[in-house]
Amino acid sequence: MMALPTLTADDPAANRKVWSEWLRRSDWDRVPTRDGEVRECSSPWDVGFELAVEHWSSSQDVIDSDEYEYEDEVEDAIMVGCYGVQADGGLIDPAELPDRLRNRIMMAARAAQSAPPSDNMFYNLDKNSVADLVNEEGWSLILIGGCLIGMWRHDPSPMRGAIMTPQDVARLVADILDAAPPSLLVSEGE
Repeated sequence: MMALPTLTADDPAANRKVWSEWLRRSDWDRVPTRDGEVRECSSPWDVGFELAVEHWSSSQDVIDSDEYEYEDEVEDAIMVGCYGVQADGGLIDPAELPDRLRNRIMMAARAAQSAPPSDNMFYNLDKNSVADLVNEEGWSLILIGGCLIGMWRHDPSPMRGAIMTPQDVARLVADILDAAPPSLLVSEGE
């Protein structure tokens, strides 16, 4: 049986640490539920969301609240409340990342830029989103994790721009969470 993660009620920094440590596991994409089941996740963001839904004590209050009309609003509220990360997929300013992280992402973006298109529409969407990171002023954890893994799953060939395995991408997102760039975090007054 998989050990259950422990998320605190009111310490987003500690909860980000739990999320980042989970992403460093070999089974990072499998989240245990309270019922003893295991939920498969497709990206590091999804892992964070499922960990919060299943193991953060306030998640049910957010889910049951009449304040949120749409599912994405509920997701944003859970991610902000549990981890203190910006809504809309964990937006970050690339300039605030340590050079080693920014360089890894830029290397992946340049690989995507030089990769040929595919007959697979979903691969092309992921590839183009990653390639666009070169010129974007803001990046998001959803895009970084989801699109890099999407490229790999559609075609794991480095010639197609897939230079990071899903495990590498999970570790990259974990490193970003640990670096905690200020733009990623919700300020105390929000």
